[in-house]
Amino acid sequence: MDNAATGALSIQPFEASDRMALEQLWAHVFSDDPLRNAPSILIDNKLKVQPERLLVGKVEGRVVGAVIAGFDGVRGWIYHLAVSPDWRRRGSESSWFGRQNVA
Repeated sequence: MDNAATGALSIQPFEASDRMALEQLWAHVFSDDPLRNAPSILIDNKLKVQPERLLVGKVEGRVVGAVIAGFDGVRGWIYHLAVSPDWRRRGSESSWFGRQNVA
């Protein structure tokens, strides 16, 4: 674990200024995904339907994770959850799921 991965995780709604960093993160984490799941397509599609369910996790202003979720009125779904390799295995997964329950 490097020293850059020591700050506190803040989970917040996606903002347009997060786009480039989020696309880079997803391209890295999901490098084997088919073209239909290109980061730019995923973001564009999510912004059309329940955009409040696209969240990013930041540490000291740097995007280190993101989740795309949905809710159909009965069930909630997590479609994509990406966490930067240097932020994995720190228990942040529960933060993502807890945030979706109240968002």
